[in-house]
Amino acid sequence: MKRALIGFGAAAAVVVVSILSPPTAGVAWSEVASAQVERVQFAGEVIRDTELIPCLGKPAAVTQTMYGGVAIVRTTRSTEISGTVHGPLTFTVLDDGGAPSGLTFIGRTTLHIGNHGILTENGDPLGRAELQLTWMVTGTLSNGTQFAFEEIGQLRTDSAGVVTLNLDRAVCRA
Repeated sequence: MKRALIGFGAAAAVVVVSILSPPTAGVAWSEVASAQVERVQFAGEVIRDTELIPCLGKPAAVTQTMYGGVAIVRTTRSTEISGTVHGPLTFTVLDDGGAPSGLTFIGRTTLHIGNHGILTENGDPLGRAELQLTWMVTGTLSNGTQFAFEEIGQLRTDSAGVVTLNLDRAVCRA
C-alpha cells in the first residue's frame, strides 16, 4: 500500500497508533482475526505545502515536521484508520500575489484522524466511507500575538464515490 497523508492538506498530516476496539455490530470475530494491520510511523518527516490558514483567512507557506503514527486495519468489509501526528509547525502568510507578507508563525500542531470505509491501495475511498479529523495549532505570530485554533472536519463518501464535506468548523483563539 502506498503511504497516503490524510488531513486538511498535506501539511497537516496523519496519526499515534490507537488501541483497536472490538468489532462493531455486524462484523464477525473471524474477520477481525484475519485482518491485515499496517502501522505507519513518522519520525521527523518534513512536509511543505501551501495551505489556507483557518482564522486568518489567508494562504501560507507551511512547513511541518511530523512525529507519531497511524494504524491501518483492513478486513474484507472495511478499512479502519486511526492515530495522531504532532510536531513543530511554521508558516509564512502570503499576500494576494502569493509573495511572503512578512507575518510568520512558530508553534506546534496535532492532528487526530479516524476513518471507516473501504479504501483503494492509493488511499482513495471505494464506495461509502467516513473520515473525521481534528487539527489543533498553537503558537506565536511574528508580531507577538498568541495564535491558536482547532479545526474539526468530517468527509463522507456515498456508495457512488461522491465526496461531501459535512463539517468544517474552526474555533479561533488569537
